[in-house]
Amino acid sequence: MSLCQDVLGIEAGDIVVVKSGKSLVRLEVEGMSLYPSDVQLVFNVWGKRFRKDGLPGKRSEYFNILVENDLER
Repeated sequence: MSLCQDVLGIEAGDIVVVKSGKSLVRLEVEGMSLYPSDVQLVFNVWGKRFRKDGLPGKRSEYFNILVENDLER
């Protein structure tokens, strides 16, 4: 999780806004993970979703950030 925090610039407890379809979703970050492969890096971020009235909800959401691995072998 430390590497994710350094690369993404967010940490547990931060509030992030992501686009989901045509709407924006606010999440309070609970955790992050990194899944590397030869082709890409996948950052997975998850947390509690805020309700439409602005209060923290019970529903958990996650989103992925894909980064192409352009290192030469």
